[in-house]
Order: sequence, then structure tokens, then C-alpha cells
Amino acid sequence: MSTGTVAAPPPTGLAVIAPVKYWSSADYTRIVIEASAPVRYAPTLLEKNGDQPRRLFIDFSQSSIPPQFRNPLPIGDGLLKQARSGQFSSDTVRVVLDIDSLSDYKVFSLQDPFRVVIDVHGTRQAPVRVAQQGSDGNVPAAPVAIAKTVVAHRQTAVVLSDQKKRPVGLTTVSLRKPSGKGELTLAQQLGLGVRKIVIDPGHGGKDPGAMAFGLKEKDIVLNIAKKVAKILKTTHRYEVALTRSKDVYLPLEERTAIANTQSGDLFISVHVNAHPDKTIGGIETYFLNLATNAEAMRVAALENATSTHSISELEDILTDLMKNTKIDESSRLARFVQTNLVNGMGKKYKARDLGVKQAPFYVLIGAEMPAVLAEISFITNPKEAELLREDRYLNRIAEQIAAGIVAYVEHNQTAALHY
Repeated sequence: MSTGTVAAPPPTGLAVIAPVKYWSSADYTRIVIEASAPVRYAPTLLEKNGDQPRRLFIDFSQSSIPPQFRNPLPIGDGLLKQARSGQFSSDTVRVVLDIDSLSDYKVFSLQDPFRVVIDVHGTRQAPVRVAQQGSDGNVPAAPVAIAKTVVAHRQTAVVLSDQKKRPVGLTTVSLRKPSGKGELTLAQQLGLGVRKIVIDPGHGGKDPGAMAFGLKEKDIVLNIAKKVAKILKTTHRYEVALTRSKDVYLPLEERTAIANTQSGDLFISVHVNAHPDKTIGGIETYFLNLATNAEAMRVAALENATSTHSISELEDILTDLMKNTKIDESSRLARFVQTNLVNGMGKKYKARDLGVKQAPFYVLIGAEMPAVLAEISFITNPKEAELLREDRYLNRIAEQIAAGIVAYVEHNQTAALHY
């Protein structure tokens, strides 16, 4: 992915805005704009006015953008026509998104590095092209028409501060069925059809994740994710996509963007836990929601690579972000994965059940499908670290993650048939 580099120093005291990156699918586009330092930003939606198209712009204060980054970026995915960037004033950068179709949008920021994420939803107006990410500087130069009339403000800017055979040995644990029709979820009533599953091995590349006893989280979870994918594909005939299949770095916002643009039906992010207390061990599974205790906040801060203070600030505004997320189904999927992981490990690998929990994980924000994050062992626990070296143990973990996914899908199908 070519995104360009800053070739000239910015004016003193101003952050540098990088080229726009984006990911597209039929009814969703994710835009990411990175800055060299945290800045204030304000999104504004302008309705169509004469020959001026409907557009969404974001102003970045105390910012500059080098001339080579000001070329329009064609998008043409049926939702957005293009992205245009320019120096609106001496200390303000404006990024304009020309709209083809928009029914809803959300804006939030992530840290380290600071970047603003815009999720746009709408009805496709034209065939979707292959998503292009960033600008390589070769787009023909054109003057940037920067809107100056503010028509409407939308207050959604959110700052995030800082029927298939089972393989041998695969244990599936089913949860209690609902006692009455009134308890059926919408997904169950529709007989949730799961076609594609996205598996996300956490961390990667320059981000090793948790490390202890000579082990790196990024290597362990990639190994497990590949095993899960193989089981789901070969035994259960699902389509499976991995967010990464080798040791490469992926920003957190890119992982759910991949799941959305791949039209995934389920998203499972695989991680290894860590704790200052080496006696702590066990398995826990998370879904996106407000943290309910300090430990959940600690784990979210660990995986988000931010501080617990930042997580605390986030919780006041996270509710708006999650209005359209699949919280109920994500929590149900988390319970199936957790139950199968714990109960299916057998006597040899008896695992402590730390339960299903909720926390604001950046990697789950914006997922348009049920999404969970599984912490499969503690790399800082000496006994569990030794197990993480054993391929047999990793195989069992992978089998039970797959079992939880299959049990969740079959439960929904059965509930729909008996509704």
C-alpha cells in the first residue's frame, strides 16, 4: 500500500495531514486520514446546492498539508465520488468527500498514530471498483474546490482518546435454547445464513503484541488463526478470510474494514493475554461494549495500545458509535466461543474460565457483523506459556474456536426452524 511520505517540514507548530486511505464495499466505505500529531477536527455535511454536489467535509485545525498530498483521490465506489484535500486557511486543512449516496456516517479518532476514521453507509449508485488505499502522488493534479458555506453540522464526531461433519476430536458445546418465541433474536428468526467468516490474528509486523518467555503473541495467534481457517474451510465448507496470512502490520481500523469489505458474516479476532501477575491464567472472550470492571478496561487498553484513562474517556461517547453494531449477536457468539474453548479443552488442558466480558476494543469498532475477541491463554503464565509452545495445544484451541463458531450458527438455524 502506497500512502506517500512527508517530503518537506511543516510550518512550525502545525501537524501534517497525510493522504487519504479508503476501503470500499457495496454499501460501506471507510476513510482514514492520518495526522502527525493529535489535532481538533470537525465534520460538516453539506446538502446539494445547485451544481454543487452533496458532500461531507472535515476540518483539521492547527494543520498543514504538503502540496504533493493535495491531489484529488478518485473513489467512484457508488457511495463516494472522490476525496479532495486542501489548505483551507493558514492553519486549517479541509478534506472534502463528494457524495454519490449517503444514508449515515460516523466519525471517530484513534491514537498512535493519530488518525480520523469516517465510516460512510449508503445505497450503491454505481458498480463498485476494487478498493484503492491512499494516494501514490500520480493522480493528475487539479485545483481543490473547498466549500466555504456551512449548511448543516452533524454531531457525530467521536474522539477515542487515546449441517456439516465435525472433525475427530472436535467438541461442540451447545448453550440453552430459548424457552419461548419472544426470546428469539432477529438473526435467529431469519435463520442467520453464515457464508463467510473473517478470522483476525492480532498484532503482526512491527507490533509483536504481548511477549514473555521468548514467545511473541503475533506468531502464536497467526498460527492458531490459520488452523481455525483450515478447519472451517475443509470440514465445514465455509468461506474464510484472514485479515493477515503472514507477519505484517495492520492498523486496528484496517482489520474491521477488511471484514466489512469482504462481506464477512462473522468476525473473530484471536489474541493471547498478558498480566503483571504471572499466576493469572485462563481463557476469556470479549464483545464490544462499555467495560464493566477495571480488569476489562486493562485488557482493552493492552490490546488498543493506549491507556486505561483513555478507555475511561471513551466510554462517555461510545454509545453513539455502537448504535448499529450487533451487540446482542456478538455477545451470543462470544458465549458459544467461550463455552467451547473452556469445556472442550479436556482434562489435560483444563482451562480456567474467566468468562464472557465486554470492553471497548478498537479492533471491533465499526464491524457490521457479530464480532468477538478471544484471549486464548496468558503468555505471562509459565504453565500456559509452555502449552503455547505445543502444536497439539494450539490445534485444540483452534478446534474449539471453530466448534464455538459452528455451534453458534447451528443454534440460530435450529431456533429459526422451530420458531
